[in-house]
Amino acid sequence: MRVNGTLPILEILRDCFEVGEGEDQDTIKKRIGEKMAQYDGHLDDILPPLCEVLSLEVEDRDYLELEPQQRRQRVFDAIRHLLVAESQTKPLVITIEDLHWIDKTSEEFLAYLIDSLPTSSILLVLLYRTEYSPAWSSKTFFSQVRVDQLPGETGADLVRSILAGGDVTQEIPDLIVGRAAGNPLFIEELTHGLQENGSIVKEHDGYVLSGRPTDIEVPDTIQGIIASRLDRLEEDLKGILQVAAVIGREFAYRLLQAITELKKELKPRLSSLQELEFIYEKTLFPELEYIFKHALTQEVAYQSLLIKRRRGIHLRIGQAIEDIYEDRLEEFHEILAYHYSRSDDAGKAIHYLRLSGDKAARSYANREAISFYMEAIRLLDAQPETGENKKKKMDVCLSIIYPLYLSNYPEGSMEILLEAQRLSEELGEDRDLAKVYGILARYHTLKGDLPLGIDYCERCFDAAEKAGDVDTMAATALDINVTLQFAGRVEDVGMISARVIRLIEELHKEEEIRVGGWTVYGNQCGWRGFASVYKGEFEEAKSILNKGLDHTLEVGDTFGTGWIEIWYSDLSVKKGHPGETIEHARKAIECFEETGIGFYSGIVWCFLGFGYYLLGEYGEAVEYAKKGLALNREVGPPIVTPQIESMLAIFQLAEGDFENALRNAEEALSLSRDYQSKFSEAIVLCFLGRIEGEVDPSRVEAALKNIRQSMSMFEEMRARIMVNLGHLFMGEVLEKAGRRQEALESLQKAELMSMETDSVYWLDRTREAMARLGR
Repeated sequence: MRVNGTLPILEILRDCFEVGEGEDQDTIKKRIGEKMAQYDGHLDDILPPLCEVLSLEVEDRDYLELEPQQRRQRVFDAIRHLLVAESQTKPLVITIEDLHWIDKTSEEFLAYLIDSLPTSSILLVLLYRTEYSPAWSSKTFFSQVRVDQLPGETGADLVRSILAGGDVTQEIPDLIVGRAAGNPLFIEELTHGLQENGSIVKEHDGYVLSGRPTDIEVPDTIQGIIASRLDRLEEDLKGILQVAAVIGREFAYRLLQAITELKKELKPRLSSLQELEFIYEKTLFPELEYIFKHALTQEVAYQSLLIKRRRGIHLRIGQAIEDIYEDRLEEFHEILAYHYSRSDDAGKAIHYLRLSGDKAARSYANREAISFYMEAIRLLDAQPETGENKKKKMDVCLSIIYPLYLSNYPEGSMEILLEAQRLSEELGEDRDLAKVYGILARYHTLKGDLPLGIDYCERCFDAAEKAGDVDTMAATALDINVTLQFAGRVEDVGMISARVIRLIEELHKEEEIRVGGWTVYGNQCGWRGFASVYKGEFEEAKSILNKGLDHTLEVGDTFGTGWIEIWYSDLSVKKGHPGETIEHARKAIECFEETGIGFYSGIVWCFLGFGYYLLGEYGEAVEYAKKGLALNREVGPPIVTPQIESMLAIFQLAEGDFENALRNAEEALSLSRDYQSKFSEAIVLCFLGRIEGEVDPSRVEAALKNIRQSMSMFEEMRARIMVNLGHLFMGEVLEKAGRRQEALESLQKAELMSMETDSVYWLDRTREAMARLGR
């Protein structure tokens, strides 16, 4: 099978099932059934994802309820299984052209498929320009064949092969090869061009030049040669080629016929263009399709049109696609968005760009989603700012925000957020205001401007109360709890999340209220678990996290599952269970790797390190924390950095790297104060005090002051479990300083609290310190 690089997954499936773009659903289902019958039911489980890709109705409810990323993985698995099964009946050759134009999702599928090639009878031939760098080039079973400039005699042979049917005088290849500088496409096009303009003629069964080589004018570029060939075409042939070029590199006969309104006369004209080697037939069955011989030919034909006429043709193509494929338009959303966005129908362009963005966002194809939404915003900016257009733009801005968040807010995100704020304030709709203020609260908090985050948080509260509906309150809780956590308002996080969970359960909207693929219910279970952990209410935390995990697994919310696993690993750290800490951290990492979203990966790798710290494997702990710190600096929120860096410091202290431990802890404290994060500062002060008391006897009082300040902050937050840690660290510092009685008093308090919460590791560590003091 031979496909183009723009949407190869869809084309591969069409070739496998021998269906064309215009086939109706019943015909496609019949062909799929015939193909699957060959495998005696062994591949029936791959039918739902294959039907979804082909825009057919999917009847499998379990599949439809999967989270978008899981569905995408099922699609990848299904196509791979189908191709491997096909290759077991006969060797399979798949050729993909123009790979340099491939979309991101298809590129990821190819990388996934390539891992199966060593054990399959599949030859994958990929054609791409030299500037494209494939991710799989390091594979041992990958071979690269470069097509470099042709040497003189090889170029001459190419000229002779084109001028078949007679001898070729030497001056012809000398002229062509000399002008083309070894470029095979240049040689090919120049040879055809010289034939068509009469510079090469056939005399006495041989080819000769009609004049002196120095008198023959040759364009300087391949594009110039192709343009000259186009200009010599009859007007009707040139017009057909130009319309086809607007459709694309490949075009269906039925679509071209609908646009040109030619009947019987179209086929012979296309045959003429084939004879001139401008186009080839791509498929005859189930639908006649053509392809331009070279992408450059299509490009030159497209550029030869006046802009006004080009836009008119794009409009007619969009209208024709809507008419021909009206029963399965979802399959053509991206194509319709392309054509209408290049026409004068901005309304249709915005409509299909929005639908294409939604389609990409559901599959976690965030780059593609952002691209579609940004184009819709650009077109809306060019329209009169009526109330209706403001509302349309507001909706697009709200849609793009989640893909921006999952992409770690790429450049230009702030401008979109501010535009959303302007529009929501001008439109004055409380629901939109609450959503936008919540989003801005989260953005500024994660970027390290907590005071501004708190300001937006308060505005969000006000607007949500005015809106007065559960959906708005629930969705905004997802954003504002981030701000409240870093502000140290642990109890508020617990109260808000408990209230939202209760409201959602009462209305049975656990699956319904989502932000992208992430259910708000799962998110709030995570936040409720966090608050319970830090209050020392471990059984409550375990209960709510179990509820959240059951929910996210049931609805297939992979990212939400990773979110719950973060707080499970934190709970396990506080309980002092190393095995559970490692298990939950690794599960969270797997979830984030599966979804391709690394926003919270840094803190999870650090929790993984904490598991090894609890085991006494300090070198492993340090390495995992370093990886977490690097990841967070690359793709994570800056405001989390102080916590990660302080955990790295406490691991380095245990390993005996006092210098780096102190340096990292002091840097973490500076950052937490820059960000004005009370929660992070309290954690860092506790760890810094422990480190100071160990590495420098002269800093004992400063160490104790820092730990006391940390405990005071955590007592205000009612984060009881961290107060317990403060008592333990203070006792260890006092022990090191030889202040036995004071040390015992602190350790006794730590022992009592650890017993109440059944914190195994921390209780053992406390009693070991007390034993050293003679108790």
